[in-house]
Amino acid sequence: MKNLDSLCAKTALEIENLCSKKNENDRKSFLNKITNGLSILQEDGIYAFYLFLKRENIKSDVWDSCRKMLLDPSLDKIVAYPKSSEDEDAIIKMTENLDALLLAKDLMQRMLIYTRYGLRSREKS
Repeated sequence: MKNLDSLCAKTALEIENLCSKKNENDRKSFLNKITNGLSILQEDGIYAFYLFLKRENIKSDVWDSCRKMLLDPSLDKIVAYPKSSEDEDAIIKMTENLDALLLAKDLMQRMLIYTRYGLRSREKS
């Protein structure tokens, strides 16, 4: 079995690297959006988090990495994120299985926490 924590860390690093290409003001704004997104994910769930990313125009930076993480072969039978569906449909399909939904939410929360710590450590450097 694959270490899912390392999958979260790897995904967080991908998002950090995308953010590092932005200017300083955009990086600070991005960090704030990640923090807000984490709160939304924790309180309101994956679909609300997805809609937040879409509204804040960071869907391509964050959700694409989340989708890639959820499509990892080690999660194939556990989360079963539909590969061929649109994101909204895939999220709704995933919510039909409570265990899969809770695992996906936990992994995404952990990944966002790692992203926040990584972005903040780069700020201090």
